[in-house]
Amino acid sequence: MVEQRTIREWKKRFEYILIVEVQVSENDVCIGYYKRPTDSIIDLCSKELNLNGLATSMDFLANNTWLGGDHRQQIVAEIAVSAQVSLWSQMQYILNKPSGSEIKKNG
Repeated sequence: MVEQRTIREWKKRFEYILIVEVQVSENDVCIGYYKRPTDSIIDLCSKELNLNGLATSMDFLANNTWLGGDHRQQIVAEIAVSAQVSLWSQMQYILNKPSGSEIKKNG
């Protein structure tokens, strides 16, 4: 679990904090925190997409924007894929949104 103080620090350091929630079971929600991708990460994601496909590009995005949270989003395949799909969707949205917003979307 990430402390609120840490989340506040991330918000000060990065323009966006993306919160990805993956419902694992009725009583288990896996929460991860990601930063907005830099231009270079976005460029590399695009190259990965063209060279190796969507799954590799989503994995690259998740690995290079991860801040913290429930590490199952990084190591358990079924949870990681759900988190990556949600993160990818949020990234597409924030690229067209004004800065200074926090986005939360369930995975």
